Amino acid sequence: MLYGSFETFVTELVIDGLTTQNEANVFDNALRLMVLRRWQGKMDLMDHRLEVGLGRRQFVRWFKDIDMGFLGVPCPDPLDFLEKASDLRHRLVHYSGKADSKLVDDYPQAGLTVGQNITLPLEQPFDIQVFFADLSDLLDETFASKFGWSRTSVAPDKLLE
Repeated sequence: MLYGSFETFVTELVIDGLTTQNEANVFDNALRLMVLRRWQGKMDLMDHRLEVGLGRRQFVRWFKDIDMGFLGVPCPDPLDFLEKASDLRHRLVHYSGKADSKLVDDYPQAGLTVGQNITLPLEQPFDIQVFFADLSDLLDETFASKFGWSRTSVAPDKLLE
């Protein structure tokens, strides 16, 4: 669910950005931007279409002090981490949560076997949640800066007031 919420958040940013630029067919253009490509391609296309400054260096700089690992494999590239999270979500949803040979081969440190239910190290869900929070903050700050949108923090208990 966290991944789906993140995808929706990014799509909404793109829709708002395209709307701000008075694009025609905003929803179709946002959908085309968000499907059928890996995250590096999505970010590159977002940067090209919206000129928000989402280069690889910006991601690496933002995450430079965060030790990222994925199922026991070091992952110094934030967009690679995002792609791995996307792939894991896909496997959990569309593979009935079972490990296949590619997952087993890619993450030998996870100790999974083919056909076994995918189990995550205790810290992995927390690490993924922190990653998405930080990445959402980066994207929100980047888009707000580009389009002059205000950023306001609201305490969760005040959202319904």
